[in-house]
Amino acid sequence: MWYIARMDWQTVVRETHQKGLDARAQQPFEGGGIPFRLRPYINPEKHGPDLELKDGISNSTRENLLRTAALFRQLKIPVALIQSDARRANISDILALFGLPADLGVEEMQREYLCILNERFGGTMENLPPEVWKDTIITAIKGPNVMPFSVWTCYHGGEQGEVVWE
Repeated sequence: MWYIARMDWQTVVRETHQKGLDARAQQPFEGGGIPFRLRPYINPEKHGPDLELKDGISNSTRENLLRTAALFRQLKIPVALIQSDARRANISDILALFGLPADLGVEEMQREYLCILNERFGGTMENLPPEVWKDTIITAIKGPNVMPFSVWTCYHGGEQGEVVWE
């Protein structure tokens, strides 16, 4: 597996991320998005077909993907690339929204956030006020034989309904 460790995975992530950005930019902001992409690599020169979920992922699909990750570990798939349209929370805005102190520790903040999110917002960031999150495209590489690496790009809608990158 030495060839996996020597592969320039950051370049793979950046190139794939740019393709996702280009695809998203071709669509109007409202109603647009990119498919969820999962690409397993057996070796650097060859990967299987991308699993593309055109409508993104639901909570049940997310649970199935977690089982897929466990299966990848059992099958010893060395590397997987993931790309998705997502939402990125602004932690300081969330702390203020929930009336939590700014100096709250990471674990306690996460515990409080998940508790409030589940109790008051149906367990999903989609139900939070839009001023506390940003639309984002994320591309990441993970696996037991590589250093995890991810790239995030936030965006919003412009005056003409176009995608504007931040």
